[in-house]
Amino acid sequence: MIKGNTTTAFKFVKFRVSNFSFDEPEKENDGYDIKFSPKGKYNENEGSYELTVNFKAYDKQNSKKLIINVNSVSHFKFEKPCKFDQLPSHFFTNSIPIIFPYLRAFVSTLTLQANSRILMLGLINFTNMAEPLKENTEIINN
Repeated sequence: MIKGNTTTAFKFVKFRVSNFSFDEPEKENDGYDIKFSPKGKYNENEGSYELTVNFKAYDKQNSKKLIINVNSVSHFKFEKPCKFDQLPSHFFTNSIPIIFPYLRAFVSTLTLQANSRILMLGLINFTNMAEPLKENTEIINN
């Protein structure tokens, strides 16, 4: 007997930047150390997921010097509301890569418009972010 695919489908709804800061480096630097911190809120009754990703870029020569800080908020909607433990694992693996082009474009445009050294984020493997995102998800039942 072949069972149908029981995977819950989801769609990307929107992306926005809720907060950002840019502190131009005092001198040309050799690059940036970057950090991503994801967290989420899942509403089991609505089947909606709010993904918050904090992006930080530090001066590579002075690891305490924060150059760019961006807080982004993205919304996803599941085809059918379900319990948190029934969410497909590929959602946690793919949600950050789905919003990454928007975040990358924002950071590039910000540094370009500031007439500063442009920060072009390359391809990044976000596979290792799936588990931290899942662990940092708040479940809402209202």
